[in-house]
Amino acid sequence: MDKKNKILLVLLGIVLAIIAINFRWTFNYKFDANYWEHYYYTSQWNVPNSKVIISDEGVYRYIGYRLVNGENPFNVDYWVPPLGKYWYGVAAKYLGNPYWASWGWYFVLLITVYWITKNIWALLLVASNPLIVSQVGMTMLDLPQGALLMIHIGLLLMVNKKKMWPAVASGLALGLMMGIKIGFFVPLVALVAIFYVWKQSTSTKQVGLFLLSILAGYMLAYACYFLVHPNPIPWLRLHGKIIDFW
Repeated sequence: MDKKNKILLVLLGIVLAIIAINFRWTFNYKFDANYWEHYYYTSQWNVPNSKVIISDEGVYRYIGYRLVNGENPFNVDYWVPPLGKYWYGVAAKYLGNPYWASWGWYFVLLITVYWITKNIWALLLVASNPLIVSQVGMTMLDLPQGALLMIHIGLLLMVNKKKMWPAVASGLALGLMMGIKIGFFVPLVALVAIFYVWKQSTSTKQVGLFLLSILAGYMLAYACYFLVHPNPIPWLRLHGKIIDFW
């Protein structure tokens, strides 16, 4: 490793240390399910003109906890897909702190950026980006969505004529990303990806598998639903609620 990269690594370490110190309160946070239940059911989401206002991140951590405990994702906060919320719920239930999921997604994003770029300078820029760093102190959906989008791109760049799995894995990542937030821009991303898969592989089979894997990834994002309700027909019908809402 040359001197320039060593200096950048030191800077990266300093940046991460500053972020950890700035958000040190997240390490000691304790999730109180009873508190959030009362907060949610007395908030504007359930009581018209309520003076109790709950933010989106408050909703996501509480609903995620409900999902981990078996709640049907089409019963509460159904207009937002469940996968991102679910992982905050996993951290809340098993670690007592949903912010560990935020930290986890942040580092997944950084690892993926370096995997794609092999460039410490690019990694440093992403690690210190204020919009990204701010998400560490929130339980929002931007970090998991961004991380899965980058994983999709990294796998997409591996597509070739000899191997099928990169196209399949890339499609799965894109489908999972759709399961984080409403994927209004996913069709455009998919169109670009389809063109790239075809260009790299010249294989209609790979394009077909890529498209099927997007659907599989999206269904996998609803695993918390299928574990209790394995029939996919009601799942498809229940998407009418999401369409009607938006």
